[in-house]
Amino acid sequence: MVYDQGFFAQTLVDAALTLGKAEYADAARATLHYATTELGHPEGGFYCAEGSSSPSGSGAATLTEGAFYLWQMPEIEQAAGAAAMPVLKLAYSLDERGNLPIDSPVRGRFPGANILRQERPMADVVKQSGLPVGEVNRILTQARGQLSAARQKRPRPLLDDKVLASWNGTMIAALARTAWVFDDSSLRERAVRAADFILKRLRREDGSLIHAFLDGPSTAPGYAEDYAQVIRGLLELYEATGEMPWLRAAAELQDKQIELLWDKEGGGFFDGPLQPLLFNRMKSVDEGSEFSPTAVSTQNLVRLSHLLGRADYLEKANAVVTTFGSLVTRGPGGFLRLLTAYDLLLHPPVQVIVTGPPDAPDRAEILLALRRTLPFGRVILYLDGGEAQAWLANGNPALTKLPVTPGRTTVHFCRDFVPRQSFTRAEGIGAALQKAVTESTVVPPKQP
Repeated sequence: MVYDQGFFAQTLVDAALTLGKAEYADAARATLHYATTELGHPEGGFYCAEGSSSPSGSGAATLTEGAFYLWQMPEIEQAAGAAAMPVLKLAYSLDERGNLPIDSPVRGRFPGANILRQERPMADVVKQSGLPVGEVNRILTQARGQLSAARQKRPRPLLDDKVLASWNGTMIAALARTAWVFDDSSLRERAVRAADFILKRLRREDGSLIHAFLDGPSTAPGYAEDYAQVIRGLLELYEATGEMPWLRAAAELQDKQIELLWDKEGGGFFDGPLQPLLFNRMKSVDEGSEFSPTAVSTQNLVRLSHLLGRADYLEKANAVVTTFGSLVTRGPGGFLRLLTAYDLLLHPPVQVIVTGPPDAPDRAEILLALRRTLPFGRVILYLDGGEAQAWLANGNPALTKLPVTPGRTTVHFCRDFVPRQSFTRAEGIGAALQKAVTESTVVPPKQP
């Protein structure tokens, strides 16, 4: 499922940033490589999913679950070569009897089947193999390429080639977030292509979203999940690019979501628009296999309020928390992202405002200092002194008071758009931001 890939990549890149583990960053990139390679729509969006079943051979008429991904030991040796097998056995716990979990209910259906899943730490693989770490990495890299090439000759699983706005929003967010943290231009460009596809092909003339695309836009209107995830993706893309159209599009969609889906009497967002035959409009709040549209929408409202100075967004975020607060207290484990939104309300994030022209010679070094320290819920604004800044200042006059150094990049750490610290050099930015974030979590909160 493409939303699984998007959520997983976001989790991996945040884990890599927080814990400093390179293997998490590599796994995030590998996840995004799979999604862009195998689930990418030629116009820029992403298909829904690949199935779990495929023909077990080139001439097989029936579909077999797992046929594309499972391996017998002779197949692995034929593809990777006998010399690589000792290291592969250690890295992937390969076994002639198969390496599916002993208590797996499907083990009996796939005798001798192996999954290429690395569970043993690399340090253990190196130690037990008795080879230098560089040689182990060389063997594994070469073998993975050979195994991948061999697998590509198998019939692929069936493809669900719909494009859903919400699921594409998760991929835009994942691509943009990873591009920002690791300054990866190719991932940034891929996120832009996906966002362009959604805004051009899954948006009506009145600015509202369309839920799905299959050989053309569907007639189904956008649901709360579509607005929530697309807005979040656009906010991540604005952060990764510094380009104002993405922030403006996010604000436009947020206003449209409020117009079409906001419950004026009870607070919160309905799952979908009012329909003549619909006698009860639902509001999805609890977390299941996907993120709750209520929680993500609340996070978006808080984040946008601190980007644009929109008090009405903050009021609506408070209204959601008030509406569902008693439900959350009865089972908080089912509402973790709504609790995250509540935490953002209690402890407003530091506003990081970057001023100066995009082509300033010192900009890249200063942004690099920010990339590895901005936490979740971050608020970053770019003021370029031109049209983008004029649009922002028109809605938030406080931005006109920020000091700007001509021709140079300045970073301001702000509260309510008032600078608390300013930097014109990269030195000290990371430590100061970490301190500011820590202090914001212990400030006695005002009850919403």
